[in-house]
Amino acid sequence: MKDRSILQVTNYAAQYAGNFVPSLVCLEKSLAQIGLRQVYVFPESARAYRWAAALEATGHRLLYLPFGLVTETAALTGLAQRENCAIVHTHFNRLDVAAWLAVRCGLGYQHVPQLVWHAHSGGAVARTPLRMLKDSIKLKWMARSVRIVGVSEAVKTELVTRGCPPSRVQVIRNGIDLLRIDGAAQSKEDACSEFGFDPCESLVVAMGWSPFIKGVDILVKAVSYLQASGRVRLVLVGGDRLQAMLGEQFGLRRPDWLTVIAPTEDLPKMYYAADVFVSASRCEGFPYSVAEAVAAGVPVVCTDIPGLAWAREIPSVSFVAPQDSEAMAEEILSTIRWPVAPRQERVKKSAAIVRTRYSADVWAESVKRCYLSSLGEA
Repeated sequence: MKDRSILQVTNYAAQYAGNFVPSLVCLEKSLAQIGLRQVYVFPESARAYRWAAALEATGHRLLYLPFGLVTETAALTGLAQRENCAIVHTHFNRLDVAAWLAVRCGLGYQHVPQLVWHAHSGGAVARTPLRMLKDSIKLKWMARSVRIVGVSEAVKTELVTRGCPPSRVQVIRNGIDLLRIDGAAQSKEDACSEFGFDPCESLVVAMGWSPFIKGVDILVKAVSYLQASGRVRLVLVGGDRLQAMLGEQFGLRRPDWLTVIAPTEDLPKMYYAADVFVSASRCEGFPYSVAEAVAAGVPVVCTDIPGLAWAREIPSVSFVAPQDSEAMAEEILSTIRWPVAPRQERVKKSAAIVRTRYSADVWAESVKRCYLSSLGEA
């Protein structure tokens, strides 16, 4: 019989591996030390991406799920049986119910797997009658037999508010892939040259994958206020949704101080070009990008939202009220003008905190302890 396995079940199908996939790889190494195999289960659409092919080429076991609740449930039931599964761990919510049905209703298990749901995002959820009914079924009833991991205290609070038993939720903050950050390290001049920026400009960098959630409109307005103060360029990273939002706002005549960069696997190089990284988010679970920027030695200005409360211990992170463009502009300018020596001292101390507490290795060890507790082996 095969050794016991952990099924990592996710609907992750982004074009790039980001931090999520390397974190799972790090976890796989940690689990191997205690005799647990890891099996990656992705949606069929992930098969087309290079990171999936690279995982398979380096010996990781990848399986792909068909779409649809019934077919997903049946496929997960069969996989859990064939792989001698000890734990089914779902990510990003969409497959939680299918996994629950597979575990609770499946037949033929020698040992019924434990179930872990991983809640990666948070934010205000409209309390419509339909939402309340879904929460009652999933969070008040189903969750009683599930271990739930939230990526921040804010996510845990939201889940409990929506009906989840507090005893079923624990917080494990995200970890970042430090090799990804360090492998991109270079001088500001070299990074600017690679992206075609003028190193004499002050570069404000931000993520805009989901423009409304990321507060792109707030940040654009803030940087517009700064144009009288000197050469400040806003660099937004994002795809079609970001382009559509900016098209609605500016049409074909975007400001010459605004640049949009498409997502790439080389994105960490952008941090080394930045003078300030900004997170203008309206809501977040635990944004990888803030921790990445700090680890790369970049000061951060962010909104004071629950999902970023963990960053209050970071000396190079400054906070402003959500949706306050004027306050954000003032804080960005103040950060740009930090004297060199105090800036270097603050970012060095901050990077050390993030690298010690929020690495993928730390995350993997925390998840492993969660598994051992779930299996009664802690």
